[in-house]
Amino acid sequence: MIKMTNKQAFYAMYYLLDKYYFNYGLGGERRSFDLGSFISNMDPHIRYNGEPMDLAYRDDWEELLEKLDAGEDVSREKLLEAIRIFCKHYVDTYDFDLGEAPARLQSITADDPDLEEAVAKAKAEVEHW
Repeated sequence: MIKMTNKQAFYAMYYLLDKYYFNYGLGGERRSFDLGSFISNMDPHIRYNGEPMDLAYRDDWEELLEKLDAGEDVSREKLLEAIRIFCKHYVDTYDFDLGEAPARLQSITADDPDLEEAVAKAKAEVEHW
């Protein structure tokens, strides 16, 4: 079982949702503006320190992992559960339209190739910070 830090898990979520948006068009027929905005606000590459543009995303993520009792050693199973809950929170609380991404997240398992790719990218990138 591969585990990762909270920051690596956040990056993995970003990479997975980014792939859904750009490669699969899961923002809807015209790619949901909300999904694009959601991904842009969590992008860790815009700021010099690897933090998301909107720090509330990071804070919400860390709070969620704490509630899930994930600690600083997040498994892929916990990661997938956290991503699903995180997206649902933004849909339910802020009325974000994340297109088909939430349905796609419900249909995959922890050994999904897209999730594995996102985890690998996140682990490699965060190790260099």
